[in-house]
Amino acid sequence: MEYTNPKIRYYRVRTFGEKLNITFDYLRENWRVILRFSLYLILPLCIFQSFALNAYFSTNLELMKDPNGSKDILIEFVLRGGIYVIIYMIGNMILSALIYGMMHVYDHRTERLMELTFGEFKETLFRFLGKCFRIILFYGAMTILVGGLAGMLATWSVWALVVYLIFVLIGALIIMLPMALLTPMYLFEEQPFFETLQRAFRYGMSFWIEIFGVLFVFGLIGGIINTVTYLPWYLVVVVSQVFILTSPDSGIDQSLWYQLLTYVLGIIQSYGSYIAQMVGMVGIAFEYFHIREKREGVTVETEISNFANL
Repeated sequence: MEYTNPKIRYYRVRTFGEKLNITFDYLRENWRVILRFSLYLILPLCIFQSFALNAYFSTNLELMKDPNGSKDILIEFVLRGGIYVIIYMIGNMILSALIYGMMHVYDHRTERLMELTFGEFKETLFRFLGKCFRIILFYGAMTILVGGLAGMLATWSVWALVVYLIFVLIGALIIMLPMALLTPMYLFEEQPFFETLQRAFRYGMSFWIEIFGVLFVFGLIGGIINTVTYLPWYLVVVVSQVFILTSPDSGIDQSLWYQLLTYVLGIIQSYGSYIAQMVGMVGIAFEYFHIREKREGVTVETEISNFANL
């Protein structure tokens, strides 16, 4: 089998519509390979994520039944929520390494992604996973710093805490979009982390509106996909909670069919949430390629380098 369409060239200055089209062209060309590898790497994690999700909501249901219950239930609620967040973070690390690793291999492999094996891909995958782990550590450290400062202000003055949280919210809304460039920029380039962080912020602030437009459109598409896979699990859980709260002795939450159904639907919901993110990840990657080409002229430098090596 051979490709009939020309290979997609990443570093190009593109209009907004062209960025949308090239994103769908890339996904249309490679969706089978991406789906196959995501089933290998992400679906097994979704089994554990579904278990954590349902355990978290079952504890939430216990709190709804008895809001004044023991502290053990509250501690269990927090712990199970923390476990779910950790699993979700691991899933996002794997997803980012998978999507951007595939894009890296596509650009550097003559056959693109055709007949790609895990043996060929694993070196890139593990290298990108290491980089994703550093990004997670950075975000985790920033979260702890912001949360710790909020805790200190809470013991000092409620009004100081309110003002601080307002500034944090406004700052997060402004910084969040530029930081969307950090992951593709750090994974595709071989630059130190904090140097990449500065460039991502600088480029992101300059192209803030463009990034917002790309994320908004692909966010809507991802939201539709996520809703389709999330809704069945959500409806089953909500209906069961209504029955349990109106008839506490019904025992519906202890029945085998209910636990099995919520577990299977939880797997579908978890896997669907990752599938929904893929479109946006590829889209922001092509936004990064567009910005870097516009700012640095990567294609021109590459062609000059290739000419010099002749």
